[in-house]
Amino acid sequence: MKTKFKGFILLLIGIGQQFALYYNEIGWTRRMFILFYVMVIRRRGRGVLFGVENEKTNFWR
Repeated sequence: MKTKFKGFILLLIGIGQQFALYYNEIGWTRRMFILFYVMVIRRRGRGVLFGVENEKTNFWR
């Protein structure tokens, strides 16, 4: 499941780069948003994906 999720995120980043080629501003903001989204998921761990409460999710509350 983790590898599929990583592949999905890589696909999203690739799509964001394609958008950056055609629409510079929109594509760039989308790519930055995706990078931020990946960082948040890495920090919160699986708690976000499965709604599990742990110390990492409590850090944001």
